[in-house]
Amino acid sequence: MAALLQSFRPAEVEGIYSGMLGIGVRPSRHTLNIMINCLCIQGKLKEADRLFREMDSKGFEPDVVSYNSLLNGFCKMGMLKEARVLLAEMVEMGALPSQATYNILICGYCRVGRVNEALAVRKLMVRNNVLPNNVTYNTLISGLCKEGRAREAFALRDEMTHWRFLPNTVTYNSLINGLFESGNSVEAFKQYDEMVNKGVELNQATYSILIKGLCKEGKMDAANRFVRKMLERGFGPRAVVCNTLIDGYCKIGNMVDAFRVLDEMVRSGLSVDVCTYSVIINRLCKEGKLDQADRLFRKLLDKGLVLDEVVYSTLIDAHFKADDDKGALKLWNEMAQKNILPNVGTYSAFINGLCKGGFTKMARTVLNEMLERGLIPSSPIFNMVIRRYCKDGNLEKAFELHNQMVENSFELDSSTYSVLINGLSMEGMVDKAAKLFHMLVNKGAPVDDTIYNTLINSHCRKGDVEAALKLFSEMEVKGIKSGVVTYNALISGFCNVGKIEEAYRLIYRMIENGIALNSITYEILMRGHCKTGGREEALKLHCKFSTEGLEPNLNVYNILIERLCKEGDMQKAKSLFREMLERGLSPNHMTHTALINGQCMEQKMNLKEHACNFSPYKMLG
Repeated sequence: MAALLQSFRPAEVEGIYSGMLGIGVRPSRHTLNIMINCLCIQGKLKEADRLFREMDSKGFEPDVVSYNSLLNGFCKMGMLKEARVLLAEMVEMGALPSQATYNILICGYCRVGRVNEALAVRKLMVRNNVLPNNVTYNTLISGLCKEGRAREAFALRDEMTHWRFLPNTVTYNSLINGLFESGNSVEAFKQYDEMVNKGVELNQATYSILIKGLCKEGKMDAANRFVRKMLERGFGPRAVVCNTLIDGYCKIGNMVDAFRVLDEMVRSGLSVDVCTYSVIINRLCKEGKLDQADRLFRKLLDKGLVLDEVVYSTLIDAHFKADDDKGALKLWNEMAQKNILPNVGTYSAFINGLCKGGFTKMARTVLNEMLERGLIPSSPIFNMVIRRYCKDGNLEKAFELHNQMVENSFELDSSTYSVLINGLSMEGMVDKAAKLFHMLVNKGAPVDDTIYNTLINSHCRKGDVEAALKLFSEMEVKGIKSGVVTYNALISGFCNVGKIEEAYRLIYRMIENGIALNSITYEILMRGHCKTGGREEALKLHCKFSTEGLEPNLNVYNILIERLCKEGDMQKAKSLFREMLERGLSPNHMTHTALINGQCMEQKMNLKEHACNFSPYKMLG
């Protein structure tokens, strides 16, 4: 039975077990453990749990192997709450968790991006006198690298070395991949050199990572050099590497070489599968060539190629981004008709598009479908729906979904609370937003700059700059870094209440702290000056845009044109309007309204009569 299971033949294992029971053979603990593992591998968690619970009645207490098999099944299905309950039960029943037990949990948390909880399991492991091993460290290092936390990953690598565990191929591959993903190719190649110098084996995955990293940066000549090195080492060409090269060429707009690699794949007898075409369709979508992507997609279907959920995810996302909601919905329905099951990425793209399009009810239905299928949505997916509820003013539903996340132990991040705090604030419930914020602080929940900025902005919009400043000071005391977003919110708050001098004090503080002013900062100040009648100061700020290398946007021009028109300086207003057009900016209704009002005031005309025949372009002569 064990041999069949290792050969990935679980159906045959089930058949043998049924046959044993049929002829009255009493299964041993070892047999029961194999069956629990077999059911878990097939995703039959309810049956596996039932058999686990029946072990006592069959004369056996579950041992560490029994617990580990079921734990592994729960973790692979993302059922981490159930996994933690089972671990507690394991300890209570006197079955001591092994190194493998903790590693299963750590892997489960890392798989769904909950690395902090994985790190907490490692601490629990050490506290219970179970030493981590290479698997523990490599899993955590890989998880940290995937989250862009390279510094922490290297700290773990150093700790690993301290405990005399030698970093191996898996360790280096994770670090190199993490460094490439974070854009640090120089350090990635230092790790590669170290790997070579220390005699650590380079496997096909190592070369694939290096080639992928170089392709991501558009360094195709260097990528091809590593392809040659890989072939020299006896690693044959693989479809995944060719797909990476195709993607690299597509990224730099070299479709000729992309199709050349595709032709070479065919000549070499490599499988040109969905993944290969998926890469090309993905690149066409990213370049906004949706028509070409759709044509290729339909051509492949006509050829009888079975396209998977990844291709559909790419196209659904692209159609939503092109404001083609009907096209996206058609693709979604097509998947259902063809029994193509969406993955987490497909659900994410579809829910995001539905939320942006205002299809809130359908987005919630699709999220519920995802949960019913046992797929674990990431916190950003939940946040999409919560944000949409808040935008609709339906805070009751937003908090209902938040409570569901808490009850089912789904990970809540700072963005979740930031969205809820913002939702309360937008509905005029700033006091309730502040109450939620303080509840988080009192609970010891991680409160970052995103949440602080949201509440600071809420207080400023309400005109309560003192409360905003108090939070700003709190950030400094806690060592939470404030950036341009924080300062812009405060500056806007002071400008809105007419305290321009206080706004400038914050500007000087920004400069002292090395925080660069952006176009929004200047826009806020210009609005503040125009509001208090300081048009000359506003015009001076407009001139500073060019000297600071910033491009004034339509809002900036509208603020100035409106002020000038109100003051009757139509000549200067027309001059700015002309400058705006020269920069390629198109006027909107605010521009038109300001110029109509100014023209009517200047010529003492009736606003209603003049508005019908008005064209700002005629003003330029």
